[in-house]
Amino acid sequence: MGYDVTITREAFMWPDAGRPLLQLTQDMVYAVVATDPSLAYEAERNKDGVEIEGQGTIIYVGHPDREIVERGENTLWYYPGTISAKYPDDHLIKKMAEIGAKLKCFVVGDNAEAYFIDDKGELVTDDTGEKFKYIVGDTGKRYEIDGEGRFVNLNQIPDYLAENRHSFTPEDQARFITSAPPSQESPKIYGLGITRCEEFAQMHEQKKMDGVYYYYTWYQGFISGLNVVSGAYKKKALNYATSNQVLDEDITFLYAYSKANPKMSFLSACEALLRMRNARHSS
Repeated sequence: MGYDVTITREAFMWPDAGRPLLQLTQDMVYAVVATDPSLAYEAERNKDGVEIEGQGTIIYVGHPDREIVERGENTLWYYPGTISAKYPDDHLIKKMAEIGAKLKCFVVGDNAEAYFIDDKGELVTDDTGEKFKYIVGDTGKRYEIDGEGRFVNLNQIPDYLAENRHSFTPEDQARFITSAPPSQESPKIYGLGITRCEEFAQMHEQKKMDGVYYYYTWYQGFISGLNVVSGAYKKKALNYATSNQVLDEDITFLYAYSKANPKMSFLSACEALLRMRNARHSS
């Protein structure tokens, strides 16, 4: 037996919740690691050296105790849906609480205690269960749930399904969400969005920054187009301040995603970055 602490979108498995449970997706994990210099990510690979999707190791390289680092006890394990650590010290638990807040997750110990950081920046433990009376959606909206994980207000179900569809398993998407009839023709994608992520990653590694910025300009055009459509349908647009720091974060994220998904299109990297920015913008 050991003592595990887990970062998870759902505090418990909720077998009778009657709704799709929120998952911790690989895109979300990449977003946190790529924008936090105190963290590093190592993908799990099969015997042929191919990355296994949704599995890897997150290393807290900024852990202040060098002995802990040397013993490799600054490690978090990422498996589908959760990030966990065995026998973490207080420094690692506090870092997990920081990660959990960014990912809209609970940080839960084996004894059903919740860990979080208070307004003073201190690590706090709560064993009352009060923290588990709600879940947090992708855009930061809270949904109150009962002791079986069911919605207290059933009128919130449509919003919940619409907001969080990217955080459900494919099985739950097929079960709970009715897909729209396929159009006669798939939308045509033009320009750098159709290139493979590996091309962007190689350009970044070769420090061909003019090319990297061309790719980033395509991303800006992509979100601009979405904002125009959102405005036409009176939906909320994505507007976030631009600065050198934001630019660096965005490009770092696009590189991390592209490196991990070399055969995917650059459009998929832009979509992942858009989801991350939407989540941060709404939190």
